[in-house]
Formats: sequence, structure tokens, C-alpha cells
Amino acid sequence: MRRVSWTLLLAVLLGLLFFSYLFGRPGGVRLGSEASYLMAAESLAFDGDLIFTRADFDRHLLTWLGEPPALTLRSASGGHRITYGVSPAYSLWLAPFVRQWPRQGFAMANCLLLLLVGVGVAVLWQRRRGSTAPALLALCLFLSLLFSSPFVADGGLFLALAALLAFTLLASPGDGRRVDAAALAAGALLALPCVHLFSYGLLVPAAVWMVGGRRRWSLLLAFSAMTVLLVAIPWLASGGLASNGLGDLRQGAQVATFTPATGFPLVDFGADEWRLRLHALAERQTAREVSPVATGGAVYGYAMVDRWLGRHLGILPWFPLVVPLWVAACWLPRRRPLALATLAWSVLLVWQNPFDLELGGPLWAAGRFLPLYAALVASLAYTPAVDSELRGGRWRRSRGDWRAWALRVVWGLAVGVGLWTLPAVWSSPWRAPMALTGTSEASLGALDQGFELPWRRHLPQETTQRRLMHGGTTFGGLVWWSLDGHGWAERQSRRLVIPSDGPSLWLVGSPEPLPEIDAESLLTASGLGVLPTDGASMQLVLQPISGPAGARRHAVGWTHGPSWLYRLQATVSVQVEGSRPPPGHLILHPLIPHP
Repeated sequence: MRRVSWTLLLAVLLGLLFFSYLFGRPGGVRLGSEASYLMAAESLAFDGDLIFTRADFDRHLLTWLGEPPALTLRSASGGHRITYGVSPAYSLWLAPFVRQWPRQGFAMANCLLLLLVGVGVAVLWQRRRGSTAPALLALCLFLSLLFSSPFVADGGLFLALAALLAFTLLASPGDGRRVDAAALAAGALLALPCVHLFSYGLLVPAAVWMVGGRRRWSLLLAFSAMTVLLVAIPWLASGGLASNGLGDLRQGAQVATFTPATGFPLVDFGADEWRLRLHALAERQTAREVSPVATGGAVYGYAMVDRWLGRHLGILPWFPLVVPLWVAACWLPRRRPLALATLAWSVLLVWQNPFDLELGGPLWAAGRFLPLYAALVASLAYTPAVDSELRGGRWRRSRGDWRAWALRVVWGLAVGVGLWTLPAVWSSPWRAPMALTGTSEASLGALDQGFELPWRRHLPQETTQRRLMHGGTTFGGLVWWSLDGHGWAERQSRRLVIPSDGPSLWLVGSPEPLPEIDAESLLTASGLGVLPTDGASMQLVLQPISGPAGARRHAVGWTHGPSWLYRLQATVSVQVEGSRPPPGHLILHPLIPHP
């Protein structure tokens, strides 16, 4: 049994490593966080620093054949020195692989890290769970979004493996020494996800509860030291001490996300305009801030359903084993805080961002749950004390105990659902990752038609409202929104500009259900017209995505009640007269000037 178990685990991990060498992603970088991590890794690999320069930008353009969709930058010197606004640990791991294999290097680095950590965790598990431990770990990896995460360079896998290894080390009984090596290593590893996202800090109390006595102090000491180090390195690299000494430590570094629409520092404008551009970004982001209280709090309910059951953002569709893992953690006294932290994390995320559950992409938002999932998986590595407690405990007292049978039924159902979901997670190793991680709605439409399974169509369809809140422009009773950034609105003239070089997605909202979904009726209802173009005829074509399921009644932040929202794919049909080059944009303008 041991040989079969190890063969299964190694086949999964080595197969991923092999596919990572063949991996190719047409169309360049898909997620904004990917661009930040990859450009930082390229800067470390070729320049040996974390400073953002024009050479870094040009190198990225040459490698990925296109501008990054977004770039998070940081400066502690008012723009005189700009660095990358991401944690450097993950980029440091990627750097040597990116230097050797510029395009698929990040995937190879992720798969190799998964192989090393997976084998190490399986060895630690085997001492407590016997010969089936590698197979159990392979099951938890294989039946989840964790299996395809190596092909995304946003650090999700890196943080998940840090949490997995940390909680596995904490499950050891300890060596009785004053300074416990396993607790020190676990504390340092836990600092990685907590620095990346503040809400991951809920893992720390759960970890402290798992260990007892003096091991807690070792855990907290290592966690504090690593946290200070991870925060200090980017701050010092961005010129924290070079400008105003320790005064900047109180102010903190300025962090902002730039896109092709805003331009990139040191590329489209000088470094002296950093503060002006930050001020403009702040005005743009707060222009339409509306309190969720305006919706009567209903948006929190919608957001929580999307967080757990949403078709593309939901946790359960992509992590079906969460339910038995959570139930098992609830039945283990030392793991109950971890189960509570899992629920608290989702509540905190929805409370902080009720209108924004993307956090990195419409589909890959589910990947933000990876560290929590990995911690729950690690809870399977029971300590000998817990094993004895379970063997003599009431829930295993007899074979007829309903709790033991209930747990077996939950595990069986979860594994069945996971096997049924697997084709949607990993339909084709070198094509599915691109569809799974794409930010354009065209990729989500492809999932609905090709990779997605029929039962997933009956799940709630999310209506993430990040750009509606921060940049949406309202015309009449309708809302138009570009989900993938392919198009923009001019605030002063209240015009919509749609590039004609590809499809884009629009989210259209109305207080009443719309009888017809076509460009002519929607333009008429919203009071918009197409700006005439010399030498060409341009027409807007709108097609509903996912058929009738594209409509959903949802609470939004700028109305006092729910609105009907429709997901539509927009394309521009161009007919050119003579030899004139086709125009690059279709412009929609209000027929009645806005006062």
C-alpha cells in the first residue's frame, strides 16, 4: 500500500512539473498581480534589484509581447525611487527560473516548489497517518483549484504551501526544548501569507492555539521577526531611509496600481509626477464610493452567497473537500480555532469588500482561499495525542456511532463531487490554465460553453461590482461597465469609448427587467448614440453571455433596492469605405448633454 500511495502522489507532482516545461500562454500576462510579481522577478534576475525602471518595462514588453494589464508600484520617497508593491519573497524564488526560461519559468518554479513541499509534507504525515498519507495528500491537491494554481504567477500557490508546511510542522509534538525548531519554522512561514493579505492574520491565533507551553513563544517570535523583515525590505528598497530618514517610517510607503489607461511611472510620464498621479487615482477611486448601508445591507447577503457558492468566485465549487475538512477540524479540539478562522475570513472579506470579491480576477478570486484550504488540509496531520484522543473518544467509541458514519458520508460525497468537478478544473493541462485564469469575460464564456459542467450552471452567477463602484458611469436608468478593462468612460463628456480590436464585456443594469437585449434598444433606453466616423461605418453588437442565466436581480450600491443586471459581450462591427484605415474606437455619447 505504501508503494502505491507514493506512486500516486509522485505521478501527480511529476506530471505537473513535466507540463510546466511545455506550458505556453498565448496572449501574455492575464492578471495584474502576475505582472507585478513577474516584473519584480525579472528585475531581480537581470538587474539584481527591485527598482522599477524603463529597462524593466521594455524587457517585460519583449518577453510577453504586450503591456501588463496592471502594475502595483510603491515609493517611500515621493516618486524619486519606485519599486514593486508586492512581497519580494515569491519574486526571489521565481528569479532564477525566469532568467533561464523567461515565459514558462514561473510555472516550472511553482511546480518544483509543489513537488518539494508535497514530498516533505507526505513524509511528515506518514509518521502519523501510516502508508495512506501520500495518497490522502494527493487527493487533497488533485481535487481542488490548488492543482492548477502552479500556472498562475500571483503567489497563491506560494502562500498556500507556506501555510500547509507551517501547520504540518505545528502538528508535531515538539522536542521539549526551550526554543522549538519546528515552531520557529512555522512562525516564519506563517508571516508570508499574513504580510500578503491582512485577513490571513486570522491563521495566527489558530496556530497559537494548536501549540502549547513554550512553543507558542517560539512561534510568535519567529512570526514577528519575519513579518518585520518582509515589511522592511520593500520599504528600504523604495528609498525609505534615503529621502527623509526615519520620518517616512511613520508615513509609510505610497502604493498604487497603474494600468495602460493611466500610464506607468518612468514610462509614460516622469517620476516627478508620482504624487500628482496618486492624487488623480485617489479621486477616481473615491468618486463613486457608496456605503453598503444604502442597500439596506442586502448586498452583504449577496456577497456571502457569491463568496461560497458563486459559479466562478465561489469556494465550494473549486474546493469541494472543504466541507469534510472543516467538519473534521470542528471535531478536533486543537483545530476548532482553525475552522472558526475559515468562516471568520470569509465574513471579514465580505465586510471589507462587499462590492469587490475579485481580488485579482473574476475566476481566480477563488484562489484567494488557497492558504485557508491548505491550513485545513494540514489539520489532517493529527498529533499522537489527538490520535489517542480520537481512538478513545466518543465519536469513535463504536462502529455504530452516527458521527463517524456521517463523517464518512461527507467525505464520500465530497470526493464524488471533486471527481465530477475535475474536468472543469483541469480539462487540458496546457490549455485549461489559460481559460481558468483569463480576466476577460470571453474566457468565462468559454468556460460556460466548454470547460464548465452542466451542474455549475445552476449556481449563482456573480455580479462583482468593483469597477461599478470606482469607475462606472451611469446613463439614464442603465449602468454600463467593462469588466476586463477593454474600454473606458470619459467623465467630463460622459462618453463611452470602445476599442474595435476585440470583444469586451459590459454589465448592464436596470431597475426593471429589460424586455429586449440588443444594442439598439439599450442605446435608446440609456439615451446614447454612436458618434459618426468619417470613412467608416461602425456598429455596436451585444450578445448575452450564458443565455437567460446572464440576468440576475442583485443589490447595488447606488440604488435603494436590487436592480436587474445583464452580462453582455460587446463587439464593434466596422465597415471601411475605400482605402481608409479602420478607426480604432467606437464612441458612444449622450444625446442629451448632462448638466
